[in-house]
Amino acid sequence: VALLMGERRHHGNPGTCSDASGWAERATIARFLGGAQLTNFLKNGSVSIETMILAAFCPPTSVAMYRLAKSTQGAANAAINVEYQRGFSTLARAETHQQKRIALHRLQRVSMLLCVALYPVSALFALAYALHKPEVGIWTFQLVTLGAFIAFLPAAIQQGYMAVLFQEGTHGIVNHAYVVSVVLLCLFATTLFLWPTIWSFLLATIVAAVARVCFLSVKAAPLLS
Repeated sequence: VALLMGERRHHGNPGTCSDASGWAERATIARFLGGAQLTNFLKNGSVSIETMILAAFCPPTSVAMYRLAKSTQGAANAAINVEYQRGFSTLARAETHQQKRIALHRLQRVSMLLCVALYPVSALFALAYALHKPEVGIWTFQLVTLGAFIAFLPAAIQQGYMAVLFQEGTHGIVNHAYVVSVVLLCLFATTLFLWPTIWSFLLATIVAAVARVCFLSVKAAPLLS
């Protein structure tokens, strides 16, 4: 939709373009969709890599606790995805850098507020599960859930940067950001050789997530000024 709006804004109605222009437009849209699918693949694959790293150093109980903590983020993840769709449309309609910055900051602010507002859902789920399985430990599971949620928060901030980059067709930059974060996670995970606990792993995931957001913000900055 963003590409078609941009094409109409700059070249008029796409239906009046020549066949060559039409095929060029279709190729652009195909690259856009293909890049988006690759990004989704890397984004979802990073979760599996996290699980494998944790499983290599920590007992199965820690892996199960982490996976359960990640599953409690479902409500927050769904909420920021809905907000992302709304923000993406607003960014697509923006005609000046100032309008883009305003839309970007609003998307980031609302996404963060949604995450914070929905954290009690995760905490209640963790509490209910710990009460059902006393061997888990109420406070341990609560802290793991909190750590996993802190590592999730950068995803709310990066939404706006990803939208800006996607609308310029620069999926490769977003893909590189995920690759960089996975590489950093693997490097920081080497601390598990010395301190093989879920706490050092959670710290590594937080650092990798923050690094990914910093990478995206640097790459998106020229498109906003």
